[in-house]
Amino acid sequence: MKRLAVIVFIGISLIVMSCNRPDKIPASFSLLDRTEKGELKVVELTAPVEIATYERDNVHTGYSSLLTVGDYEEHQAKALVRFDSIPDSGIVESATLTMNPLKYYGESPSITINVHQVVADWDENEVTWDTFGDAALPDLQGTVDITPKDTSNIEIDLGTELINNWIDSTAANYGYLLDFLPTSSMVELYSSETIVDDKYPILTLIYNDGSADTIKMIPSEDAFIVDFYGTPPENRSLITNATGWRTLMKFNLNDIPENAGILRARFEMWIDQESSLIDEAGMLIGIRPVTSSSWYAPSVTVDSTVDAAYSTLIPESESLTHSVSEELVNFSGIVQRWVAGELSNYGMLLYSAVEGLDVEKVVFYTGASDTSRAPKLIIEYSVPAVSQF
Repeated sequence: MKRLAVIVFIGISLIVMSCNRPDKIPASFSLLDRTEKGELKVVELTAPVEIATYERDNVHTGYSSLLTVGDYEEHQAKALVRFDSIPDSGIVESATLTMNPLKYYGESPSITINVHQVVADWDENEVTWDTFGDAALPDLQGTVDITPKDTSNIEIDLGTELINNWIDSTAANYGYLLDFLPTSSMVELYSSETIVDDKYPILTLIYNDGSADTIKMIPSEDAFIVDFYGTPPENRSLITNATGWRTLMKFNLNDIPENAGILRARFEMWIDQESSLIDEAGMLIGIRPVTSSSWYAPSVTVDSTVDAAYSTLIPESESLTHSVSEELVNFSGIVQRWVAGELSNYGMLLYSAVEGLDVEKVVFYTGASDTSRAPKLIIEYSVPAVSQF
């Protein structure tokens, strides 16, 4: 079901601070290679005129290097694995699924993972929480407890009945579902997409087809399906990886002359660290210009011909901002096109650049209840413009 939370700021004063700057360009401007400066000004826009947060449909996880299982931070996740290299003859005498944990979230002392038979077809590049539904039988095919101390070689005895049914075609091979018992924790397991040697899932079969033999295989397909059952906290906006929550934002640029040359545009947005879940490896956030005044969730489109501006957030980040030269140039280029009229200013989309990877989320303050935490756009420009992006 589509969830759309929109926060529209009407009547919030737009604070514009404009001042003349000395002729000398600060060293930070050298990355833009300006040779003529014109009259230098700074505009600080301290509140957007619109903010909207919405959930995108159909985020897929088949490319992810992780399989996530459990319930944590308003995310519940299950994993799917399928093995198409099952022998077409013989009798399986044992079947063991080996998994390798990467990270454990939460305070529960362990997570119980139960394995079930899947009874409907699925595609790792298309399956979602909603499309999969209840396509698994309740009967257990295997179970295992995983604790925070477990770091490798989690073995699950899958029994032999189901796989032998696949071999003699009395059951269709749609793979396994890895579900969980009620918990307040979550575990990330390596998937078949991992580049870490010997960490991918392995199914080991001992079977007899006239003589005993052992075969090992990695999944032909695997993915995790995830449901975010929360909503953005009050007066906050939200961006998530696995469930496609995104944020739209628009600033009023009408007070900047059309002939201005943007020297540097810097965006800041304060993070609600207590409500966010950001991994040590960082969460990559992208910004692109929106191409339509309609912010209706399913049809939001962006201009992919314009270089996106990226920013990497880490757990200690207090705000999203652009501090690397390339990020500053790309974002400044977007603002330059808006000001010059090359792009209509319909606002910008903030999104996870790796949707479907994991269950990271970042919650931002909107400034609705505390204007000191409102998103901010600081633009340094010259008049007349002496070069364009």
